[in-house]
Amino acid sequence: MEPTGAQSVFVAGGDFPERVRVFIGRQLDRWPGLLLDEERFDRGMLGRWELPGSPEDPYPECVTFCRDDAMNAFWEENGYDLDASGEGPFALFFRWRAAPPGAGVGGHWAVTLLTPDEPAVDPFSRSVVADWFRP
Repeated sequence: MEPTGAQSVFVAGGDFPERVRVFIGRQLDRWPGLLLDEERFDRGMLGRWELPGSPEDPYPECVTFCRDDAMNAFWEENGYDLDASGEGPFALFFRWRAAPPGAGVGGHWAVTLLTPDEPAVDPFSRSVVADWFRP
């Protein structure tokens, strides 16, 4: 399969885990039947959700988002692409980057939000990126 999707790359501070939780809540507003990391996820699970990162996690340093089982099957066949409804799966990839010794500042999170298409041309992808940056 050819690589698909469009990357939006940015850095985040120490509040990144909480920002991801807020972002997940916004995706639950978008898709009440949300599949998070290919598992059904509901608002009641949000409070105890933790950022994946251990080697035992099925997707360490990544959180994937899918509307439902049909989109998940579409994703397997088409990758990060828009389906007939104009929506598609997306993922948030992240890694903690420690500051170099003596830098005098803390580290940061390197983040990539992978959407089905370029946010500049696709309204759905643009809305996903906007959800991340919305206060």
